[in-house]
Amino acid sequence: MSFKKGKLNQSRKEWAVSKHDTPSGIMMHDNKTIDSLRERLFGNNYKGDKSLVITKVLEKKIVGYAENK
Repeated sequence: MSFKKGKLNQSRKEWAVSKHDTPSGIMMHDNKTIDSLRERLFGNNYKGDKSLVITKVLEKKIVGYAENK
């Protein structure tokens, strides 16, 4: 994952729980995961632009299954 804080581009490995397994799927469809990542990376007091890009998924673990009704 890479993000821009101030004028610096930074890269970091972070964990996330999502039902999507591609970077584009997470960024487009999982707002709760993106909000959680933004909170961990930027905190509450950061007032600047909070741009976040997921570059790749390194590891995938199946936690459980959801039943569709």
